[in-house]
Amino acid sequence: MLKVYPFVFFLLCTVLVWRVISLGVSEFLSADSSVDNIDAILSWNSVNPQALLAKGLSHLSTDKDSFEFYLAKSIVSNISDSRSLVLLAERWAERGDIERANKAMHLLVKLYPADISVGLAAASYFYSRSKLTEAFQHWSQAMLRSSRFDSVIFDFIYPQLKHKEMRDAVINASRAGKKWWPRFFAYAIKQNDNIDIVDVLYAARLESAKPVKPWVRKQYLNFLFKHDKWQKAYMVWLSGLDEKERKSLGYLYDGGFENEFSYYGFYWHAYKNKAAKIEQTRVRASSGKKALKITFLNKPVPFYHVLQITLLRPGSYLFKGKVKKDGLTSNRGINWRISCKGQSLLAQSIRFNGMEHWQSFEVEFKVPEQKCNAQEIRLVSNGKNKSDYKIKGALWFDDLSIAQVHRPNR
Repeated sequence: MLKVYPFVFFLLCTVLVWRVISLGVSEFLSADSSVDNIDAILSWNSVNPQALLAKGLSHLSTDKDSFEFYLAKSIVSNISDSRSLVLLAERWAERGDIERANKAMHLLVKLYPADISVGLAAASYFYSRSKLTEAFQHWSQAMLRSSRFDSVIFDFIYPQLKHKEMRDAVINASRAGKKWWPRFFAYAIKQNDNIDIVDVLYAARLESAKPVKPWVRKQYLNFLFKHDKWQKAYMVWLSGLDEKERKSLGYLYDGGFENEFSYYGFYWHAYKNKAAKIEQTRVRASSGKKALKITFLNKPVPFYHVLQITLLRPGSYLFKGKVKKDGLTSNRGINWRISCKGQSLLAQSIRFNGMEHWQSFEVEFKVPEQKCNAQEIRLVSNGKNKSDYKIKGALWFDDLSIAQVHRPNR
């Protein structure tokens, strides 16, 4: 049997208090909460539902039978008020009349299908009776109708994924493509403590008839990057490419800069910055229709904002392309650097400076056997002080590529 956490009762109490406040009982009690006043009201109107509920609550800790009696009268006088039935069901369950309490909760849900507080109360009730699947159904319905209780529900559900029944319920919701699932998936990613759960949630979502939204795929990719799950990340990224993007695949993706920047995964990353303006510009003197153009703004700010991540196996490679220097004035120049992701530098191109029409450049590098599962190709400015980073002019790049170098055996 699952452990009944104190949180369940806290949630139930929170829901009930919220209901009492929202429907005006607190206003009634704040006027005069004395039992004498309640009795006076009942003497004038013996079926006043609020007074009957208040009278029942006054017996909550002293006389459970009277508590139950007045709650029942309150329900008869106003069946549209869910509070008395919630409290009465809990009272019946407390004294062991589980079947009667279950029926009351089922009736509640039927009477108030759109009432989130009733759904939460039902979920807490059924969870406390170890009916986890039924409890989850009510949580799911509440999350479908509103996101305002997400933080409370997610905080409770997530730790329970260690239980097979809860995990199966969440996985089934993932497969069904429930509207709240992306919010829960984002929550699971932020916990950053269980890679397996995030993987299982995403895999289950792929089984849904509804396609995965791009922003959800991006979240998952960033999560995989953070945990150095490069091969899995590549397959996830690959699954999201359209036909045009797939034609640009290779050791280096889209070396002709024909596709739009996407800023995540294994696309080109081209971030906004204060040092330069980055754009894809139409050109005639290239094999495609576009080229990368970087116009430097003469600011004392380092430039390192164009990059791509690659997954190259150990071996020798040649990085090459075409460059056009358009009045580039820089103390120390700009070049491409190739490194193991977050670690050692493998190679760097010549430094670009000056004025020159389209010319070819290339640099050979070697990917080591160890500690280099992913690589980074990044364009950077060189400098030792602020004045070195003040750059004028523009740089153009096109037809970038990486090819493996095969050397004959000796």
